[in-house]
Amino acid sequence: PFGQPNQWAFGLDLRQVLFDKSLGARIRSARAGEDAADAALDAARAAAVLEVAQAYYDAQLADRLLAIADSTLAQAERTFRDTDLAFRVGNVAEFDLLRATVARDNQRPVVIQRRTNRDVALLRLRQLLDLPTDRALELTTPLGDTSAVALPAFAAEMASRGDTAISSRAVVRAAGAGVDAAEALRDAAADSRWPTVTLSSAYSQLTFPEDVFTWKQFLTDWNVGVRVNVPLFTGGRIGGQVREAEARAEEARLRLRQVRENASREAVQVHDELDAAIAAFEASRATAEQATRAYEIAEVRMREGLSTLTDLADVRLAREQAEA
Repeated sequence: PFGQPNQWAFGLDLRQVLFDKSLGARIRSARAGEDAADAALDAARAAAVLEVAQAYYDAQLADRLLAIADSTLAQAERTFRDTDLAFRVGNVAEFDLLRATVARDNQRPVVIQRRTNRDVALLRLRQLLDLPTDRALELTTPLGDTSAVALPAFAAEMASRGDTAISSRAVVRAAGAGVDAAEALRDAAADSRWPTVTLSSAYSQLTFPEDVFTWKQFLTDWNVGVRVNVPLFTGGRIGGQVREAEARAEEARLRLRQVRENASREAVQVHDELDAAIAAFEASRATAEQATRAYEIAEVRMREGLSTLTDLADVRLAREQAEA
C-alpha cells in the first residue's frame, strides 16, 4: 500500500458503551425534561382555553352592555317624545324639554362606545379562534351558564376526574420535574468518577489500483478493541461539578416548595374570590330588579305629574348602572 498513486477504502465503524454508571442518571434527567415539557404543554393549552373562554364571555358581556345602553336610549327617546308632546300642549316648561333632550343626546355616545367595545371584543374572539375578521359570530352560551361549555378533550378529562390537588397543577408538575432533572444531573456528575468501558470495531475494505477506476483485489482490515477510561486525577473537577449540581438541586427543591406554597395560596384565594363574585352577582341581580321596578314607578309618577324629569333621569341612570 505504500507509495501507491490511488487508494479506495470502504469501511464501517462501530462503537458501543458497555459500562457507564452515569448513563442511567442522564436518562432520568432526559425523562424529567420530557415531563417538564409535558407540563408546560398542558399549561399552555389550558392558558389558551382560558384566554378563548375569557374572550368569549368578554364579547358576551359587551353585547349585554350594548343591549342595556340601547334600552336606556330607547327609554330616553320615549321620555323625550312624551316631554315634547307635553311641551307642545303647554303642560311642561321648556326647561324640562331641554333636560329630556340632553338626557337623550348624552345616551347616544354611550351606545356608540358600547357598540365599539362589542365589535372589538368580537374581533379579538375571531383572532383567537383563527377565523376571518368578516365571519359572523353567534354567541349561544349566555352569561352565567357554564354547564353547556364544551371543553377540549384534555381539559374535559381533567375536569371529569375532579382532581384539584396542588400536585396536579402544571406549574407544580414542572417544578417537580425540574427537581428530578437536577438530582439526576447531580448523580451523573457523581457517577463520572467510575470507569467507563467502550467496545469499538472498525471494518474496512482497501484496494490500491494503479488506475483510479480499476478495482482488482481488496484487502480486509478489521480491528476490534475494548477501551477503559479511568479518571485517576482530575484536579478536583468532578468534585466541583458534584457540588455545583447539588447546589442546583437544592435550588430546584426550594423552588418547588415555593411553587407549592404559592399554588396552595392561590387555590384558597380563587375559591374565596369565586364565592365573593357569586355573592356580589346575586346582590347586584336583586338590586337590578329593584332598580327596574323603581324606574317603572318613577315613569308613572312623572306621567301623572307627581315626579320631575330629574327624578326620572336619576332613576334611569341608577337602573342602567345596576344592570351593568
